[in-house]
Amino acid sequence: MLHFHSNLFVRSIVTTAVVLLVSACTLGQRTPAPNGGVFVSYNAGETWEAKTLVQVTEKGAVTIGPYDMGSLIFHPTDPQIMYFITTQNGVYRTVTGGDQWELTTLSTGAITSLALDPLNPGIVYAAQGGTILKSVDSMATWSTIYVEARPLQTIMSIAIDPSDPSKIYAATQQFIIKSQDFGTTWSFLEWKGTQARKLWISSKNPNILYVLASNYGFYKSSDGGNSWQDLSSGLALFQRSQSISWVDFNPQTERFTIATGYGILTSTDGATSWQQIDTLIPSATIQIQAVVINPDNDREIIFSINNVIHKTVDGGKTWKTLAAVPTSRFISHMYHSQHDSSILYVGTRLSSPTAL
Repeated sequence: MLHFHSNLFVRSIVTTAVVLLVSACTLGQRTPAPNGGVFVSYNAGETWEAKTLVQVTEKGAVTIGPYDMGSLIFHPTDPQIMYFITTQNGVYRTVTGGDQWELTTLSTGAITSLALDPLNPGIVYAAQGGTILKSVDSMATWSTIYVEARPLQTIMSIAIDPSDPSKIYAATQQFIIKSQDFGTTWSFLEWKGTQARKLWISSKNPNILYVLASNYGFYKSSDGGNSWQDLSSGLALFQRSQSISWVDFNPQTERFTIATGYGILTSTDGATSWQQIDTLIPSATIQIQAVVINPDNDREIIFSINNVIHKTVDGGKTWKTLAAVPTSRFISHMYHSQHDSSILYVGTRLSSPTAL
């Protein structure tokens, strides 16, 4: 479990200095406003600090600030280890809780999904284009375990059964595939939905799978992917709700909370029906960019618009605006630490996120 440290103020000063230094240099490329990356709050969103440093060289600080976030992956047991997946520039890893990052062996290109074996986190699966890669030595080396034969297909999402890591699911743009032997062999599952974008597995019943499809509808399987139920009609009741920019999923309760063009919607029955969470913003007037519900207190909800954070502790009856995240970029990703729900991480992108 992470704790608030007495040297947080000192680290904040150092981090701010690094950000200012990075803003003054080009880091070898011309990228506007290179002050993005990862930001952390140790007090449930009240204050924020950058976690972007890679190294300090004679030419200045090198950071992950110029890169758009694709996702942030947490180690299942060690809160100091995280993986920052960029949209086009490979994967960075920290073993110091974000104080310093290093470029991994996945050093270039777009990695669309990364999954760690929950029982043996040294086993890692990565999706790159139409290929699934596997490492058994904490990303030191890789082997190819699946290649999509159809042209122009991308592996969009990888998910591992939390109770049986030999079972791995992957969503391509047109199919759902499954392995029951740690990726050695694969089979196609029945899938009649539109292009899959994201795949989740329930922790309380790993036979229950959810997929977010390209029409921004949800699909559910209760039998390990052999059959699927289209749940998209529930969202159709809300104007602009199919413009989904962020999904917060609690695998223990199967609760979904989504940031949409309508506002914040939440489902407590596995994406079948949806309820609006009231904010101070009129419905269907502005795109909510990211949202999270505290997994230990569902009355605490935090969402972002641009780089500004809004928070309620009474389920949406009242709201307050918190300190803005110190970035000129858009907040595109938001996570609670899997080890301490008072710790929040956000990631940024240069352009406003309007769809997953």
